[in-house]
Amino acid sequence: PRSQQKNRSPFLPAICHRLNVAQDPRLRTLRPGREIDMRFRQLECFERVCELGSITQAASTLNVAQTALGLQIRQLEDEMGCPLLSRTSRGVAPTDAGRIFLDWTRRTLDGRR
Repeated sequence: PRSQQKNRSPFLPAICHRLNVAQDPRLRTLRPGREIDMRFRQLECFERVCELGSITQAASTLNVAQTALGLQIRQLEDEMGCPLLSRTSRGVAPTDAGRIFLDWTRRTLDGRR
C-alpha cells in the first residue's frame, strides 16, 4: 500500500472538516480568516463537470462559456483550500477531495431539488 499512500490527498482531513461544518441552507461555513459562500449554481456546475469529465462539455450543456465555468470551479477550489479536479489533456476527474466534495454536493442538491 505504498502506492495508496502516495495517491492519498493531504487535503482530505481539511475538506472533510469543512463539509461537516456546513450547516445552513445557503451553505455558509467558516474558514479560518474568511467566510466561504458557495452558491448552489456552483455546486450544480461542479456536479455536471464531474459527470461529464469535461469542463468544455459541461459548459456546453449548461449554456455557459467554458472560461466562466472554469473560473467557477477554481473559485470552489480556492474556497475549499484544495484541488477538487485533476486536469489532463483528456479531461478532468475528481481528486480524492473532489470525490468527497461531489458526494456532499449531490446530497446537498438532492435535498434542495
